[in-house]
Order: sequence, then C-alpha cells, then structure tokens
Amino acid sequence: MRRKIIAVCVLCMVLGTCCSCANRETEEPLEAEADGTASDSGEAEYTESPLLLKVATTKTPESVSYEGLEILKESIETDSGGSMEVQIYPSGRLGEQTAIMEGVRLGTIEMAFLPLEAAENIEAEVAELAPLFSAEEETLALTQTERAEEIFTKMQEESNIRCLDCSLGGIQNLWTKQQIQDIGQLQGLRIRVAEIPSYITAFQNLDVSISSLPLSQVYDGLKTNLLDGVELDSESVLCYSLYETCKYCLETEHAVSVNAFFLSEDVWQEMSPEQQKIVQAAVEDVSEWLTEQY
Repeated sequence: MRRKIIAVCVLCMVLGTCCSCANRETEEPLEAEADGTASDSGEAEYTESPLLLKVATTKTPESVSYEGLEILKESIETDSGGSMEVQIYPSGRLGEQTAIMEGVRLGTIEMAFLPLEAAENIEAEVAELAPLFSAEEETLALTQTERAEEIFTKMQEESNIRCLDCSLGGIQNLWTKQQIQDIGQLQGLRIRVAEIPSYITAFQNLDVSISSLPLSQVYDGLKTNLLDGVELDSESVLCYSLYETCKYCLETEHAVSVNAFFLSEDVWQEMSPEQQKIVQAAVEDVSEWLTEQY
C-alpha cells in the first residue's frame, strides 16, 4: 500500500512539471505579440506610433485652400519617413474659428488653418497685422515685420500658439440677398459677421444686426430668411454655394483675408528638431503656393 502511495505522488509530480513547461511554452509567444511582432529569431520588433497632427479648418474640400492642405499632408508624411501623420478636418468639423483656436491653445487640436484675424480673440494685438481697408501686398508684408514677430512671440509664450506662416486668402466683401444702392438700406439687416472684434465693431457702426451663425449653417440661414447677408471672401462664398441666395455683392473690400497656420506650442516641443524643420518648411512652401493661387 505504501509503495502505491509513493508511486501516485511521483506521477503527480511528473504531470505537474509537464503542465508547467506547457504553460511557459504558450505564454512566451503571447507576451512577445503584446510587445511587438516576433521575428524569425524569436525577438520582438518594436515600432513607434507616428506623431499625429490634426489640421482643422473652416475651408471646404472643394476649395483651393484644401488642396494646399493636401499638399502639406503629403509633404510632411513623406519627408518625415512616416514619423508624422496628418489628418485634415475641413468645413468646421472641429468647430468654428473661435472653437478651433481654443482647441489649439489647449492642445486638443494640433494645427489650424484659419484667417489670421481669428487669433484676435486670443491676442488682441493681432488686429494690427490685418487692418481694415488695406491692400493685399501691404497686409501680407505686415506679417513679416519685427512688430509681427513680437506679437507672434507673445502669443506663443502667453497662449501656447505658434504662428508658422501666412498666405493671402481673398478680399472680404458684403454679400446680400437684396440690392444695396444706399448705405441707409443696410440699417436693420441681419448680417452674418465673423467672430472677429474689429469686424463686429465695423459693422455695428453701420447699424446692422450682427449674427455669429456658424459658417456651416449660413446657407440654411439665408434660405430661411434668418439672415439677409454675409461678409465673406469670394472663395468661401463659392465653396459654400452662398451665391445661390446672395445674388448681390457690395464691393466694400473692407478687409484682406490673410490665412495662417497655427500650431500648438506643446506639440511643437514634442517634435524632434528634424520634425520641426520638416513641418516649418512644408508650411512655408504651401503658404507660398496658396498666395500664388490667390
């Protein structure tokens, strides 16, 4: 009887050892799969996720501006060897200008392509760089001055937003559903005006009723008579099909739209020096191309 008990104990020990070996054989490959892809030698190959750059804009996919963003995407992804990935969010999908700029400030949106004036809500002194009733070449030149550098540096340090470069984006005019032949006819009209302090002040002085309806909703607002008109550049009027309801253009030429590439300073600091050079070069090339198209 004693011999039988000993035999059973030995058998249990042998089976336990076999099970332990079997468990190790199945666990090790699973661990390797979790960390990376196992190579032929049994060593895991590790790959690093690319740095994601979400680019938000109110421009539509039909615009020349969007074409420029596609060029930017291809340039950054190719030149970085896949270490950076660019995703474009057009048509205000991540919000209107004010919301996008706030997202860049907080770092929830990595990059924005918006009118330079959109930064006025972040840094009021930006208004100096896009004055009302100025010529195109003069306005763009202002963004390259020492004063502009001071303003951009202040915005970078205080608001966490870096301005990489600027390009011409079009002349702002007033587009209306009815023909305006006298300044007095503007009185009481409900006009959609961009949420830019200097623009709002200018149109308030004309005694119009200001609306800040999101650009993506302006078409319906005009159709349903919620709006009587909109102040906007020609490209946006074309891409949002606003010409279907706004049959008249009052050539106020009250502002030059200068578009700018804004980047979260936190994201800039995450980049390697090589990645920073790639992004800066790509933005400058695209900005020059966009100005040529304009």
